[in-house]
Amino acid sequence: MSAQGGTTWLEIGDPSFIGWFTSASYLLAAIFALRAFHLHRSGSSSADLQRRVARWWLGVAVLLIMLGLNKELDLLQKLVREWGRVMVIHQGWYDQRRTIQAAFLLVLLLLCAGGAAAALRYLHRVWPRIALSAVGVTLILIYALVRATQFNVSAAPVPRLLASLAWVLEIAGVMLVLWCAIRAARRRS
Repeated sequence: MSAQGGTTWLEIGDPSFIGWFTSASYLLAAIFALRAFHLHRSGSSSADLQRRVARWWLGVAVLLIMLGLNKELDLLQKLVREWGRVMVIHQGWYDQRRTIQAAFLLVLLLLCAGGAAAALRYLHRVWPRIALSAVGVTLILIYALVRATQFNVSAAPVPRLLASLAWVLEIAGVMLVLWCAIRAARRRS
């Protein structure tokens, strides 16, 4: 099945061993994050702090599920790329597409920074409990931002070496979150 521009919508995004391994790792980490959420939610000590930690793990689980599914389906990238292509052509902005791509990336970066600032403000009292998992999430989000910059391989604003090694950030981030979620679930059980 193809969209108007020839983009194939029903295909596997990364059918390699590393792609499947990473997707499975996302989902396994999400399962343990959900377990950590459940165990922290049912805890009795320091109700407000427990709720904050539980909400952290729920947010991480939702993020991991979305990214794990998207890893193999590439729906979000395809949707954004196709929407952007259609908008640029229909609005007559094709000659300024690089400027529009840069503005999109800047907005994406600002949204990530704003989200991180809000999360830090909300979670500052439980930071020692979640710091390593937050580092893992940060690595995953850096990977996502690197991937987002690759609108056009020939003009990617990210150096090619960084782009080619970005998958290491993703796997390291997922593994770190998985390890932290397992530890959090064990501590509470």
